[in-house]
Amino acid sequence: MPKTSTNGHQTISDKKRFRLGIYFLCVVFSSFLWLLIKMSQDYTIGLTLPIRITDIPTEKVIGGQAEKDINISCTSNGFNLFRIKYLQKSKQINVSLDEIPFRQINQVDYYISMGNLKGLLSEKLGLNESGISITDDQLQFRLENLASKEVVVQADATLSFRQQFGLYGTIVINPPKVTLFGPQEVLDTIDTVRTATVVLNDLYKNTNITTTIDPGTARLKAQTNKITLSIPVEQFTETSLLVDITVPRIDQHLKTFPDKAEVFFLVPMKDFMKIQPDSFVLSLDTTGLARRSPLLRVQLLKFPELLKIIRLQPSEVEYLLVN
Repeated sequence: MPKTSTNGHQTISDKKRFRLGIYFLCVVFSSFLWLLIKMSQDYTIGLTLPIRITDIPTEKVIGGQAEKDINISCTSNGFNLFRIKYLQKSKQINVSLDEIPFRQINQVDYYISMGNLKGLLSEKLGLNESGISITDDQLQFRLENLASKEVVVQADATLSFRQQFGLYGTIVINPPKVTLFGPQEVLDTIDTVRTATVVLNDLYKNTNITTTIDPGTARLKAQTNKITLSIPVEQFTETSLLVDITVPRIDQHLKTFPDKAEVFFLVPMKDFMKIQPDSFVLSLDTTGLARRSPLLRVQLLKFPELLKIIRLQPSEVEYLLVN
């Protein structure tokens, strides 16, 4: 029997697949051209945008909801409208009262002309102003007065110093007081406000730093938010002085052994010569007498604030009671 060849059938099948592929490419290309033409044309769609009022005057608070919705119509090509409607992650429009003019209706009610909002909407949406139409004439909102209270500012600072350096005195805060605005029931609970946390390392010279107020709650606002901390830094040296132990008056005469104690301390270099034994007052903790303790603890009752006390030597002394 003669052999049957399959070459002819394979050639016909390959031609069909080729023609089918060409047809498919033509359909895809035609669809793309049609979509490109359609998306290049102008359309009009409606959008509802959330509007948030920001940068409210310090002594005011938004009454009611801080966010309001406005309805607009957008006219632009299909590409822009598709981007705005489906690709733009956030459609919220922040309206800053520092940048957009607003007018007063009565004691608490205000409004912004929609004409003043068009430029902001145009920038946010990436459209021409002529392509934006706003349904309402104005955006109304309410600003209510807040109660106020002057409070002391406290520095929240974590400081570390280079070896042999330390804080000289106290941190100077400017301004030392600020006025807070908020609900009266919240203001009644506070008398101080802290700064934002400041962390400084390896300090070896006087340092000034600007930080902010941390009211601790979003319900409070500060009249000024900038606080300057002036941190005085000096070099310290270690030294010691022998100081007489002052014996408290009791019914019996008390004599200690020894009658002096050595105070070891760090002193700013520039104040070294000012420190004398009479700058300190040492006494005894006589509560040990009732327990018949063999030793009494030495107490440091007074010393200059600029010093950093290291230790007392001895910290306890023997004693003798004489009738």
